[in-house]
Amino acid sequence: MADTPTTCPYCDSSKTRPLPPIGPYARVKWFYCDGCKRAYPTPPRFAPIANLMGRSVAEELLQPHERRWTHPDPLGIVAGTQPIGLGQFLAHFDEENDGTVAVSETRMPGATDHIVLPVSHLAMLVSTRVAHETGLFLTQGHFSLR
Repeated sequence: MADTPTTCPYCDSSKTRPLPPIGPYARVKWFYCDGCKRAYPTPPRFAPIANLMGRSVAEELLQPHERRWTHPDPLGIVAGTQPIGLGQFLAHFDEENDGTVAVSETRMPGATDHIVLPVSHLAMLVSTRVAHETGLFLTQGHFSLR
C-alpha cells in the first residue's frame, strides 16, 4: 500500500494525507482529502472508474461505513470464487473473489444466510447450482450449505 498522498478519486486534488489505521478498516491504508474533506482507501479499487459510476455509487464503494441488514425480510447472499471476467482488469484483489466482487465484500451482519460457490460473477446468472441454492433460500429460508 502507498504511504504517500495520492490524488483524490473524488475531486482530483493532490491535497491528501495518510490517516492512521481506523478500527475495522485497519488492514487498508486510508487517506484524507483536504480539498473535498473526504476519506478514501488506497489504492481505491474503483477509483479509475469512479467518474463513470456517478457520485452516489462511487461514495457507496469508496467511503467506509458499516453495512448491516436491519430489514425484517430475510437476506441470502451468494458469493463466488472463480476470478474470471472483466472486473479483474479494473480491480486488484488480494483475496478470494469472483472476478468482480471479493468474498469478504459479500458478508453483511444481519444477513440470514451466506454461501460461497465456485462460480464467477457473470456465471452466477446461468449457474444451475446458484439457481438451486436461490430456490432453497426462497422456499426454506436458508441455503443447503452452511
